[in-house]
Amino acid sequence: MSLDHHRVLTSPTFTAPAWPGYFDSVIQLGAEPVADYTRGATLIWLCTAVKDWRQVLQDIQSTGSAGVVVMAMAPTPQEAREAFALGARAYIHALAGAPLLDQVTTAVQAGGYWLPETMMLQMIGTFDGLLSGTPDSHTDIATDELDRLTPREREVCQEVKSGNANKVIARNLGITERTVKEHLSRVFSKLGIRDRVQLMLYMNGKLELAESVTGGG
Repeated sequence: MSLDHHRVLTSPTFTAPAWPGYFDSVIQLGAEPVADYTRGATLIWLCTAVKDWRQVLQDIQSTGSAGVVVMAMAPTPQEAREAFALGARAYIHALAGAPLLDQVTTAVQAGGYWLPETMMLQMIGTFDGLLSGTPDSHTDIATDELDRLTPREREVCQEVKSGNANKVIARNLGITERTVKEHLSRVFSKLGIRDRVQLMLYMNGKLELAESVTGGG
């Protein structure tokens, strides 16, 4: 995966183990203007180890020169909300490994957003406001698409809508986790959905949002 024009901004005291082998440019921020570091970049990976990282994010956004991925030292839903409200396109753990960094890069370069799946339900309102400008806007689920699902597949979808994990779904429906995964695989195929995060959004009436947000475990 090409990472030309990607830059990591971090503090002088922190560099994650995966960064040197993954990114070509890891910059320890000093006193120079942020623009000096971001000029020519297409994607900035900003670590929250940076003092006043929120202000740095705002400064980057004011230049309009690059998208920003916030890499959190200790991820929390509240901090994620702040990051996205300030214009970030993704929010991940600072210690994320190369496979996850690949996922984030792919999502953001495709024009989408990315955050951990565990935070997705809590973040639906935030994303809805960012993408539609109306925090409470909803789009009706296409009932003709759901009609293509079997009764059991629809039951699994309702469980996913509630945010239940496969183990909980299996217990609630009296089936095995393997069967839950098989149902989900068929649902994804029938509805043209990539993963359970998109399905969760889809079932909550966020059709446009489901196309723009990618989540991971």
